[in-house]
Amino acid sequence: ASTQQKQKPKPKNKNNKNNKNTGNDIEEKTNALMFKSAGKRNRLHDFVDDASITAFEQYLFLKDCVQDFLQFEEKFPEYALTDAQHPRSRYIAQVIEKCGGKLPAEALQDFSWSDPSRHRMQIPRGRIIGIYEANIANRDTVPGYLQPLVYNEYGEIDRRWAVFTPDDKRYPRAHVPMKELKKPMKDLFNKYEEEEIAIVEEYQNRIYDLERQGRKWKDIKQRTNKYGEQLKLIFFEMSFETKWAQHRFLPVAHVKRKLGKRGSVEVETNVILSKYKISWRDQFKPQIENFVKDFAIDADKDFVGRRDCRGLRVFTIDPTTARDFDDALSIEPLPGQLDANGLKLYRVGIHIADVTHFVREGSVVDKEAKFRATSVYLVDRCLPMLPHHLCQNLCSLNPDVDRLAYSVFVILNEKGHLVHVPPRNDDGDDSEDDAYSESPWFGRTVIRSRARLNYETAHWMLIDKVTPATPVTELDACCTISDDVSLGEIIHDVKLFWKIAKQMRERRFNAGSVQFFRPHIRFRLDPKNEHRALVFGPEIMLWSNNLIEEMMLLANQLVADQLVKNVREHALLRRH
Repeated sequence: ASTQQKQKPKPKNKNNKNNKNTGNDIEEKTNALMFKSAGKRNRLHDFVDDASITAFEQYLFLKDCVQDFLQFEEKFPEYALTDAQHPRSRYIAQVIEKCGGKLPAEALQDFSWSDPSRHRMQIPRGRIIGIYEANIANRDTVPGYLQPLVYNEYGEIDRRWAVFTPDDKRYPRAHVPMKELKKPMKDLFNKYEEEEIAIVEEYQNRIYDLERQGRKWKDIKQRTNKYGEQLKLIFFEMSFETKWAQHRFLPVAHVKRKLGKRGSVEVETNVILSKYKISWRDQFKPQIENFVKDFAIDADKDFVGRRDCRGLRVFTIDPTTARDFDDALSIEPLPGQLDANGLKLYRVGIHIADVTHFVREGSVVDKEAKFRATSVYLVDRCLPMLPHHLCQNLCSLNPDVDRLAYSVFVILNEKGHLVHVPPRNDDGDDSEDDAYSESPWFGRTVIRSRARLNYETAHWMLIDKVTPATPVTELDACCTISDDVSLGEIIHDVKLFWKIAKQMRERRFNAGSVQFFRPHIRFRLDPKNEHRALVFGPEIMLWSNNLIEEMMLLANQLVADQLVKNVREHALLRRH
């Protein structure tokens, strides 16, 4: 037998009786072939231990088995799948056993993603409820530069087409009709041609002289065309044709506008905006400006149904260069109230500007905001999502003015642990304090900010570089303190926030939270020329940054919990 195994196998012959195989051999070979073609992922022995596979692999396994069983029904219609005489009975029995005694089609219908704790390697998944279409009108332009198309060895250029090289390497080069170029650009192309012809002639003469002298010339290179370097600095915005003709080596693009010569702040800014498909600027259409110019806050009408929080010491902490303030904080001790462990309690308020009060769905402002999607911040300017009258005035929590907000109030103990307080039952007590005793509490409010701080000043408060004795006039120019509060009261609130926030932060990281180090570059601009940077360097994360981060995370977690509880089917994850 061993000798026969070592012999070279003979060619197969249907009429050769020695080549007959038993039914089991055929089935085993067929099963091996099926598993080989399906790949290691679908082999049955990989699915013996449920805890060792992912739900997604189980799902793919069931889908493949359903297809296999459909093929068996087509190939062997005279046999039922559960027939013991079926040619694939062994494979079918193994699959049905793996599916818990069900056919794969039935198991697939009953399939559901299991608990992630059961499959530690399972990929987190969600359910797609809709797909937004890309804004094609906002993506059809690409910045780049133009150069002549040299069509022969003598340096002569094509009079019909120029070559466009996109700044974004994901796009191919393209042909641009010469007739779309203006006279100054054509004149520069002519100078390029004259220079290129001179370079080619000079190069050929040099080779001729070296050959006559019997010297090597293969390492000789042509000098660079100086006009080519100039053309690389002149940037255009191009739009590509949607179809790429099969007979063309390159696609066709058309000039949309000239961005200018690179090097100036304005041109570089336009190139960046064009590269990232940002077609809008800081100005809005007159129709939108006219629509919002008469917007105002009417106390008699707009304060109805809102919790009046103007008596709280609300303050904001934002970057020095911030133009609008969309979130604010407040904290108040609850005298005489302790938790089960005897720790002091505080009511923390996190306030967000109520933009929806002014931006109604379907309005021209809403449509423009949907088109812009977000505010774009550059070094020397901001391209806002909403008109300035809203984003920097009515929807900005500026100090010493009444503003509409959405607020969440939550009771925390001095270690930062959340204290849940259910809403009071209707027992006839109509006092305002009783109505808002719930924790967490969500609702519309009216607030008045008492201080505008930047991160640096708030950090100096925490390290006692700014004390209650510090004159307000010595604070950064961007900072303001209202007349009806003292600097010492604001410092007390900031320190109290940090005392709570740093303990929350420590617990969060001990529980496995990930800190992403994404350094940002910050610029200090010349007050006389906003296009000129005096100092720049990496942004340094201060304690005040961490304070705001913890409070915003707390608010997000509380809101997410409410969404899951009350509108689970409509809850969305905002990735930002």
